[in-house]
Amino acid sequence: AHMMASSPCGTFVEDVLKACSGSRMHDVEDLRSIRTILFGDARPDGGRLYGQLALGDARLCLCHVILTLFHSVELMHHRAGQPERFVLLTAGLFRTRFLPP
Repeated sequence: AHMMASSPCGTFVEDVLKACSGSRMHDVEDLRSIRTILFGDARPDGGRLYGQLALGDARLCLCHVILTLFHSVELMHHRAGQPERFVLLTAGLFRTRFLPP
């Protein structure tokens, strides 16, 4: 949990949460805009529209990020043998970086 909260790996988590928090992710346009924010405007060759599988990437990223955050919170409960200061630092980093203000 500390490594994810204090390293550049956490930037992906922040980006996904920020992109998905302002969208309902309900229709194709919502998914297309989130996918563009996360991955850029790369479309398949020939100018074809995104397929349903490609648009599912946005939802899949959100699910992956949420599961990763839940797993990190679960790992924070296993703190036997960890110094109290380290546990408080990790919880503070996690709260500051990933929870809404």
